[in-house]
Amino acid sequence: MAGVTPGTGSGEPGRQCARPRAWLVLAALAGAAGASNPADEGWAQFGPGAAGVGWDSGLIGLYLHLTTRQAVDPAKMAEWSASGEGHRFLTASSDAWHEASVAFSTDPAEARAAAD
Repeated sequence: MAGVTPGTGSGEPGRQCARPRAWLVLAALAGAAGASNPADEGWAQFGPGAAGVGWDSGLIGLYLHLTTRQAVDPAKMAEWSASGEGHRFLTASSDAWHEASVAFSTDPAEARAAAD
């Protein structure tokens, strides 16, 4: 999974692929899933990252499957997630969902607490 970074499609550093801004995805998820309900305990505790970080990780798995035509080994994915590169990716994903939450009118302090 070397070279897989948020916002890149080829594993080549700096080569950005087209993707919707996180706030557009947030709006779609909130509207489609009713996730914007403040009474929802998961949403209140973790904000959009509650599903967003998992969504981003799932897209990595899909990317790997489509580019290698191999099944993604869950043990290797867990190992990668615990690595420095995996940690940086998950942190960047959480930070992007924090920004999306603020753009979606969440108090910045509340959004940061949910992202952390």
